Amino acid sequence: MVSPALSQTILVLDVEHFGDHSRTDSHRVTVHGGLYNLLEKALRGAGINWDICYHEDRGDGALVLVPPHVHKILFSDRMPIRLAEELRRYNQHHPEQERIRLRMALHAGEVIFDNGGVVSSDVNMTFRLVDAEPLKEALRDSSGTLALIASSWFYYSVIRNSPKFREEAYSPVLIDAKETRTVAWITIPGRLDPAGLRARNEPWRIRLRDSEGRTHGPGIMVRGRYAITSAHVAARALRLPSQSAAVRPSGQVFFDVPARPAMDVQRAEIIVWRPALPDSGDPAGPGFAGLSIVGPAIRGIEEPVLRFDLGPGSRIVRLRAWTGVDDDQGRLPAWARLPVHSANGHEPVPLDRLTDDAPDITNECHGSDVIDERTGEVLGIATVTASGGSRDYSWLTPIGKIADEWPLLRRIAAQGGHDASNHIRSRVFSRADILRLAEKSLRIPALAEAQSRHLIVSELPLEVMLTAPRSSVDRADLTALLWSCAYAPAALIELAEKIRESPLGGSKEAELATDLERFHEKLLPGSLPYVIMPIVGGEVGFAR
Repeated sequence: MVSPALSQTILVLDVEHFGDHSRTDSHRVTVHGGLYNLLEKALRGAGINWDICYHEDRGDGALVLVPPHVHKILFSDRMPIRLAEELRRYNQHHPEQERIRLRMALHAGEVIFDNGGVVSSDVNMTFRLVDAEPLKEALRDSSGTLALIASSWFYYSVIRNSPKFREEAYSPVLIDAKETRTVAWITIPGRLDPAGLRARNEPWRIRLRDSEGRTHGPGIMVRGRYAITSAHVAARALRLPSQSAAVRPSGQVFFDVPARPAMDVQRAEIIVWRPALPDSGDPAGPGFAGLSIVGPAIRGIEEPVLRFDLGPGSRIVRLRAWTGVDDDQGRLPAWARLPVHSANGHEPVPLDRLTDDAPDITNECHGSDVIDERTGEVLGIATVTASGGSRDYSWLTPIGKIADEWPLLRRIAAQGGHDASNHIRSRVFSRADILRLAEKSLRIPALAEAQSRHLIVSELPLEVMLTAPRSSVDRADLTALLWSCAYAPAALIELAEKIRESPLGGSKEAELATDLERFHEKLLPGSLPYVIMPIVGGEVGFAR
């Protein structure tokens, strides 16, 4: 007769490199004895009676089962910290070959005891967790002595409900080993930012605001000059009655940069508009907006790594919820699973619920950058659409799809930004030259109209495209553009070529192109009598 299963807390430990050739059997005996001594001390220090625990020796590790009346929270709140401390003290007094670093797995479930030991699928899964490659990698990349992995059930039912819970200390991983395919959570006990796990501050994120200062969602800043967000978020920031306007909306959106709290609110213009289609969970619906930042480029902020090809296979992704409250922005990570999908990375992909225990992706994540939790790469932006039922549909609009419709994005991401100061050549030219060319440019439709001007600028050398101060005032914008072109090698020639290629090209276009070519030829080495000043009130100033 089979004994009834009993609910147990399941703890499995494994010594890193126990069978390493640098260890002799004498070293292994010391490590084996030290493991049990440390384990008993850590459990007792956490308030867990070692005498009521069932344990089995596994040579290079141990299996420990604890009755259900012992609070499970002790195994995540207290015991790992105590064990890490005991390990540090032990290692300080032993040579390299006798030191111990541990992997530890936590789960709970039903266990059957018989004369030979224990039988349990939950015990089997815990051993799969402790042997998982992501846990080995986390310990290998850490300077600590202990790496902990918890099952999804233990994480959501026990760890997240602790008053001491720190969400930033845990990272989800996919486990695919033998018969086990699941999500688990890894941490390095005692470390706020676990080594081997990418920090989760995304300095490139911006928050779009309306004219009254209300936050309406996030965006991704690229090269300090451009930004990506969802069409839905951009429309809200412009306070449009329709979220799917077919025509590119006019006006400017406001934004701030959480990574620069002292920076004033900035402005941006919509230069690419792909509206969302009427949605009912249709993946064709997500839209996006491309923004050009008005004024000088924002420098000194770490750039996102954009992934244009998603590649095959499943992965865990991280999103950020927005609440409209400044203090909450950036503190509410959400998780989803990117399922197996087409490898081309150019079509919307559904964002699946991480596990059955995990919360759904809600509308508060609309417009968030979607980040590969393992690599930290930005895969795209999230769109959440109403289903008409109890749950919403959430989608990833991949960076590759956005770049298909906005080729500039691929260009600036692939080649990287350039600081114009690295390309400055001393020139002799005057303010009158620049202003005269700007006035002629205003008579050219391809340059006078902001949208077509943006398209031309996007094809100029990067040192011009990414550093020229932009303005919503056409004259000021053209003046800043021409001044920046005068600094960059051959930029004036390229600008002249673009003007000649204009579909509306005529005598005025040809005349301006010729003037630009002559202006380039007369720039000779010498002293630079004027320097560009910041845009104030939409105007570009010059000073000696």
